[in-house]
Amino acid sequence: MALIFLFSSFSHPPIPQSSWILSDKFLHSIEYAVLGFLLAWMLVKASPQVFPGFPWIVGLSVAVLFGASDEWHQSFVPGRSADVYDWIADGAGSALGVLVMYLWHRFSNKHS
Repeated sequence: MALIFLFSSFSHPPIPQSSWILSDKFLHSIEYAVLGFLLAWMLVKASPQVFPGFPWIVGLSVAVLFGASDEWHQSFVPGRSADVYDWIADGAGSALGVLVMYLWHRFSNKHS
């Protein structure tokens, strides 16, 4: 999360601009997929099971809320702006990351 915040603080973040696969929305999705995966993994490993969907719902919620706060933060950075489509990409990436962690956790528990 600190790394995302740091890169959001740059007026011109150091990202390649040459290929469609490295589009702004694609990069948002990838970084938040990693965040969603790591948050869900942390919650699976470190928290008691309050209810069955706890790691998945909380992991996704924290990632999506952080995405909103990141967009708000960017609105104060010169040369940057808040973009609802970036937040949608953040949310989609977060959901993908949490889903991958869920499937990995479910698959690994069936075969252990």
